[in-house]
Amino acid sequence: MATKTKNKEAAGHGPVGKNISETRRTSRLRRHARLRKKVAGTADRP
Repeated sequence: MATKTKNKEAAGHGPVGKNISETRRTSRLRRHARLRKKVAGTADRP
């Protein structure tokens, strides 16, 4: 269920990294792993 609140309790998790570059890198790696585990034998960007 989506909520419009911005607090951490409603979101269920805090910020990913200490700074924006670490957050961006972590989200990129998570997205990469999500795509690659579904599609086998393809390039980095399907």
